[in-house]
Amino acid sequence: MSRRKWRLDLTPDGVAASTNAWNWPAFLFGAFWMLYRRMYAVAAMWIGALTVLSILETLIDVSDNVSLVITLGASAAAGSVGNHLYLRHAQRMIALAEARHPGDAPAQHAALAGLGGTRWSAVLVGMAVYIVVIGALSFLLDP
Repeated sequence: MSRRKWRLDLTPDGVAASTNAWNWPAFLFGAFWMLYRRMYAVAAMWIGALTVLSILETLIDVSDNVSLVITLGASAAAGSVGNHLYLRHAQRMIALAEARHPGDAPAQHAALAGLGGTRWSAVLVGMAVYIVVIGALSFLLDP
């Protein structure tokens, strides 16, 4: 992705421009977008947080309207931090490739080719896990 997309270039006054921008795929698909972008640890934490929220909603018996607001809030949070999370992930992958192959740009590029990209299979596995977790929670928490 270009430096302009990430707003990494310096502004005229020499200050780094913001990396915060709205990410529609993160807003619409949340953890599934994270899995697609190979951000597995972030997706696991996101799913864990949403699972805890769902359990709390059930335990305190919130209304459907409140649950909808919480869901939209979580989606908005994902949309607002999605680019930042993805940029940090990309920077970690670059640092990993540089650490594994110091001073060897071709090897770094080859390593990044293996570390980067997207993965639909992770989305499919994530969907299967989601279905199992939701099914288990429905079974356990429904009186």
